[in-house]
Amino acid sequence: MTNEMLEIDGYKVAKQYKYMETHEWVFDQGDGTYKIGISDYAVKMLKELTYVEFPEVGETFSKGDVVIVVESLKASGDVYAPFDLEILEVNESLEDEPQKMNEDPYGEGFLAIIKATGSVEGLLTAEEYIEKLKEYLAEE
Repeated sequence: MTNEMLEIDGYKVAKQYKYMETHEWVFDQGDGTYKIGISDYAVKMLKELTYVEFPEVGETFSKGDVVIVVESLKASGDVYAPFDLEILEVNESLEDEPQKMNEDPYGEGFLAIIKATGSVEGLLTAEEYIEKLKEYLAEE
């Protein structure tokens, strides 16, 4: 599957994904599961990612909870639950190759596969997320 990309000021946004204002993305795999990751903007703000702290498979979270922590040479970032969820799988390849998040944040750099345990409403479309990015970029 090829991701159609939108772009703003050098930041890529996968068109068919949904987003949170806190720069997480969610991709509906169509079978009741979702992939989750962080946007190209978030990856570039964190710079060189070096480590991912994953939850246990089977763990559940409420919308807004910190689910995953990503660390870079300069900072760490929290990844928030976009909705109530259960962790089905984590991307273990990132333990040895965290740079995959920098190289391919919407593909091989995904963080986890999750199952929604509540409403999945309230996420931004790619176009709405780009409007939010415009606001962030104007503040920089």
